[in-house]
Amino acid sequence: MTRRKGHPRPQALTLVFASGLAGLVLAACAPGDPASAGRSAGAGGSVTFASARDWNLKAENLSPRGTHPLHFPLRPGFRYVLEQSIDPKRTVRVEVKVLEQNEPFDLPGIGRFECAVVQTDELVNGAPEGLVHEWLAIDTKSQAIYSFGAVSWEVDSTGEKVFAGMWRAGDGEEGHVAEPALVLPGRAVRGERNRSVARGSGADAYSEVMESGVAVEAPAGKFTGCVRIREVPLADPEAFTDRWWCPGVGLVRDGSDGALVAPDAVKSDPCALGSTRVEKPAPPAPTGR
Repeated sequence: MTRRKGHPRPQALTLVFASGLAGLVLAACAPGDPASAGRSAGAGGSVTFASARDWNLKAENLSPRGTHPLHFPLRPGFRYVLEQSIDPKRTVRVEVKVLEQNEPFDLPGIGRFECAVVQTDELVNGAPEGLVHEWLAIDTKSQAIYSFGAVSWEVDSTGEKVFAGMWRAGDGEEGHVAEPALVLPGRAVRGERNRSVARGSGADAYSEVMESGVAVEAPAGKFTGCVRIREVPLADPEAFTDRWWCPGVGLVRDGSDGALVAPDAVKSDPCALGSTRVEKPAPPAPTGR
């Protein structure tokens, strides 16, 4: 599966391969280690950002269904498509759909709640190449969107799915339990930074709100009042990815995945949405725990 740096929901999954799964997904913010929770070395020295211990997550506020002012709605059946041409011979298409089923969680300090299952298909020149199921929830109090894990598969030449990696909040060894990651804050404040990819997932990263009230153009149309958010991998701060989120639509442009071709929120050619197939969640692969 092609590595899509900073993709909105599977972000880290394509780097967490089965061969190294046990060692990668089990590392996360260790209790009693505030430095590792919100600070990390970057190109210009130490970078400070908020993480799970700052977000005050509570099960009664977390829902698998809801609408964020900028994020696509967590509503079963909602779809959108991003597309870009790498070169004249290679077109990458990312099809995203909110599925009907939910994923249950029971996390210490948070409680029991459910996440929406959001499926992402990656196609290259029309051929399936990868598949991700990510678990998202909206905080009904703050309106922030969080990721609590994901599982990914590669699609081989015969069309069969091959397990590629997984991380899940709450999994891990003593002192190394994976935490959730922020997808989009409830209110975008310029300069605000949050952990956007779970620590230890193989692609640790934070996001920063760069600007708001900007105009963006994509094949699906012209949009205003948008917010640009930058995702910065801690291992390589120069390899950042910018994304533009727009009111009532969601993700319109992604520095890695291309531009919006067709969302359900915009009147467009139904054929542009493609034939996103709905996959039943496969049983998680053993993590070696």
